[in-house]
Amino acid sequence: MNNPKDEYDLLVKIDVLVAKFYDLWNTPGQVSARKFYSLHKRDVGDSAENRMALQKKLRCAEQELLGTGKPMKKSKTTKKFTAQIERYTKISQIGSGGMGNIWLALDNTKQGERVVLKFMQESLENDQEAVERFEREIRQLAYLDDLHVVQIFNVAHVKGKRAIVMQYVKGKDLQEYVESTAAGRIELEEAVGFLLQIATGLQAVAERGITHRDIKPKNIMITGHGSQKIAKIIDFGLAKSHNDATSLTQQGLGSADYAAPEQWQTPSDVNIQADIYGLGCTFYFMIVGKSPYHKIEGIQAKIAAHCSNQPIPSFRDSGVAVNENIENMLQKMCAKEQNKRYETPQTLIQDIKRMQEEQESGADATPLLPASKINRGGACPIETMLTEKKSLFIRTKTLLFLLRFHRMLFLTSGEKLSEQHMEH
Repeated sequence: MNNPKDEYDLLVKIDVLVAKFYDLWNTPGQVSARKFYSLHKRDVGDSAENRMALQKKLRCAEQELLGTGKPMKKSKTTKKFTAQIERYTKISQIGSGGMGNIWLALDNTKQGERVVLKFMQESLENDQEAVERFEREIRQLAYLDDLHVVQIFNVAHVKGKRAIVMQYVKGKDLQEYVESTAAGRIELEEAVGFLLQIATGLQAVAERGITHRDIKPKNIMITGHGSQKIAKIIDFGLAKSHNDATSLTQQGLGSADYAAPEQWQTPSDVNIQADIYGLGCTFYFMIVGKSPYHKIEGIQAKIAAHCSNQPIPSFRDSGVAVNENIENMLQKMCAKEQNKRYETPQTLIQDIKRMQEEQESGADATPLLPASKINRGGACPIETMLTEKKSLFIRTKTLLFLLRFHRMLFLTSGEKLSEQHMEH
């Protein structure tokens, strides 16, 4: 191997695998160096030289752990790249949550590309069954290619600790975005646009067999500018596979302001309809600037309100006038009985588009959105932007034509005056 970069990449792969071998030691997942090598030899390619290097390091690591060998010595090349040998270099802590601390970091194998690392809680680290289930569910989402879902790359081991590796998204979370507006809420047009985008992302997640379980404004990132704003779902720390009869904990999980009743009452029954409930409460926040039960104090009291048979407060109750269709859509998203909600995000998307089409055709006399500003696609309103540009182009052409016409009249009038002057 003559290329220094290839040599460095190999060393990174080997060191990551050896670190994982160390992590598994003294856990229920512990295996011998020989077994670990047989499971992971393909990770370093087909080269006999590469596999031999991995085998040698694993054997030395096992001897060190058993107390029968000396600590492993680093090669000259490894020493040369000591500062870079860790795949991820933490830059700064940017947040914290129920799952642990969140860091901005650099991926040293991708020319220092920025990523986000979300470290798992120590209490979860010690539960091997929970860890395996958690990693399996996160990997189901790995490399999901959807514009409205933050990309999750993998679960990595960073200095002996597990972390979710995610795409870095520059922007504001939806809560911060809404609260930063002059009115403390956003207009219906923009809110429906974001609603369609988030529902599109949730549909992509649902098709992978995953329920997010924590849809709320803090877990939606808004990036981009002007008419190009994009909403992305983030933070899959509480995600649950539809095929998994258990959950990370048998207790209710989620936010007291946005979680569906079944998340507190029967967590094993949680499915994508819980995310639709959370999305409905998030939509309410966008329009009103507050969560549905913001007037109720105390976590337990808020949970009790969500679990009651009474429907969530309407937009009108909060002093915001909207189309009756929008009001009905909110109540259907946030129905207290699971089977009365939209079945999937796709059915919600179809309902919104149906309402928009009815407005455009004149079948619904009550406006859903300003007629000239309907976002048909559910993503960035590019179509609206193009229509506006086309309209400007037509107006400009009309103005130029009128200017030419007036100039021609002026010249013609001038010529006639000259002719009359010459006759006299």
